[in-house]
Amino acid sequence: MVSEMEGKFPPTRWSLVSSDADQANEEILCRLYWRPIFIHLRQRGWSREDAEDLSQSFFLRLTSDRTFFNADQNKGKLRTFLLGALQRHLVDHLRYTGRQKRGGAAEHLPLAITDSEFEDAEHRYITAVDDGASPEELFDQAWALDLLTRTHQRLASDYERAGKLREYETLKPALTVDGSVDSASAGRELGIKQASVRVLVHRLRQNFRAALRDETAQTLNSRADVDLELSHLREVF
Repeated sequence: MVSEMEGKFPPTRWSLVSSDADQANEEILCRLYWRPIFIHLRQRGWSREDAEDLSQSFFLRLTSDRTFFNADQNKGKLRTFLLGALQRHLVDHLRYTGRQKRGGAAEHLPLAITDSEFEDAEHRYITAVDDGASPEELFDQAWALDLLTRTHQRLASDYERAGKLREYETLKPALTVDGSVDSASAGRELGIKQASVRVLVHRLRQNFRAALRDETAQTLNSRADVDLELSHLREVF
């Protein structure tokens, strides 16, 4: 289970933007981080169609244009690097190519992002936290939401591999803001005693915290920065 990974620092995803990145890395990078980029573009006033095109062209350029490989991986966060790289991409896009119509000459990643995924990202944009936040803060909010989504997906996969998906689905309300679970009802669903439900909820929360820290750590270069990064994301979210 994921809690067993707690003391281990996972490989950084900075390697996905290295100069020897291949098509597989392009797809991984896009899959992991396109939603915050898409939502940020929508919040900056781009149409949905333009945001879709620009999201994909950005990641294609990110892994093929050497000018993006000058970031000092020892000093920054992948989150801030991607936002800065996106801003430069938009400047170049407007300066040299103008706003491209959907289906125009812009290149696209071979990875196909489905219409339903874009619909989900559009819904996130519409319901995004705002409170007068700056574009950069809005990007961080979208990043935080995506981090939580990836953590839940990872935890669900871990429980499914362990043959405990039903346990996860029954107890996952414990991971919400109010964190409430009806022990009696959960116990009947899982065929266990209420005391055992409380033990499983405690374990689930531990596993979630470990998964969240590992997902965060993969965008940093030092585990010492994880607490600061999570603190910042809690503040903006």
